[in-house]
Amino acid sequence: MHDLLYKNQAVWSKGSDPATSGQFFTAYARSLGLDVERFAKDSASDEVKARVISDGEHGVSRGVKNTPTLFINDRDVRTFFSPERLHEAIDAALAETTPKASGADRGLPPAKIQPGEERE
Repeated sequence: MHDLLYKNQAVWSKGSDPATSGQFFTAYARSLGLDVERFAKDSASDEVKARVISDGEHGVSRGVKNTPTLFINDRDVRTFFSPERLHEAIDAALAETTPKASGADRGLPPAKIQPGEERE
């Protein structure tokens, strides 16, 4: 779905009428063979709306102005235009990172972080 959304962003984002955008999203869901009734129900749920708002607010607080936006070590990476450049940015970040003691060093299992949960 995300591939269709990015590919067609210029189409569905023209105007801010959610009803019109919703028609595009439903058509995309149908074209992907998704359960359209469940998609519509989930899209309209308060839980999903709250998550979208929360994610948007989090992005704004981090300075995100458009998508996709990529962060490496809490830095906004705007300079990658190819897989090679992305690899260079990752390698540079790894070179700057000092290894820290982890649970693995003490024979402990890795912490399990749930999606959307931040590590302290």
